[in-house]
Amino acid sequence: MPGPYTATTHRKENNMSKITVTKQFDNSADSLWAKVGRPAGLADWHPAIATSSMSPDGRTRTCVLADGATITEEIVSHDDAARAYTYRIVGGPLPVEGYVSTLRVDDSPQGCAVTWESEFAVAPGAPVHEVEAMIRSVVEAGL
Repeated sequence: MPGPYTATTHRKENNMSKITVTKQFDNSADSLWAKVGRPAGLADWHPAIATSSMSPDGRTRTCVLADGATITEEIVSHDDAARAYTYRIVGGPLPVEGYVSTLRVDDSPQGCAVTWESEFAVAPGAPVHEVEAMIRSVVEAGL
């Protein structure tokens, strides 16, 4: 059963926005990592993702959203021992630039904590606070 969570949004000096959401779970870190640690399985647990698949070389993930839009992501790193992976958006409709995100599962006294951190610049002309709120809501919905 999911427990409490924390979420923060802040803008760094270089105008990059950073969203960090951490949520506690009763599960062991290993059991939760088995669910969320497979990049190809994102659609299995994130409600905004209709389908997700990996390229044959395992480096590119394609996500089709519930509205039919497609986001293409490069898996930058994947470390089962650390229970973490990092990806960057390389194509899609989101009004962001330089989007890099890390999903991590850590042991905690209550079971485990999942942290999802995203850093990005809002595309020129897009409303900064609205884009930050949208990204934060997508991350929160996944946890």
